[in-house]
Amino acid sequence: MPNTNNIEPILKKLAEECASLDIPLFVCTETGEREFSHFILCSKALPSKFRQMDHMANTASFDDFLRRVISDAKKAGHSSAFLHAMGVPFEPHQIYTIPRRTRFEEMVLQQ
Repeated sequence: MPNTNNIEPILKKLAEECASLDIPLFVCTETGEREFSHFILCSKALPSKFRQMDHMANTASFDDFLRRVISDAKKAGHSSAFLHAMGVPFEPHQIYTIPRRTRFEEMVLQQ
């Protein structure tokens, strides 16, 4: 694992400056093969892009990442057509069901 002692004070100073200017900050560093460290500094509610980066930094696989994104979208809402097509409602706690085909549509598709 690399020695990060000399970069930590620089990151701390950057974080302090960002905090003083009310600028959100996300930092992720690769400390070894498949080893990452990250921190988020945000004085206001976490922007959705930062939540996505946090999910990515805290997951080991794409499936885990997608589960976290879906869970967050169900709680906070989203505007993704892909999540909506997967059955995740746009608005938090809204019930969404994927429309079923009518008997007529089924008959037409079977021909």
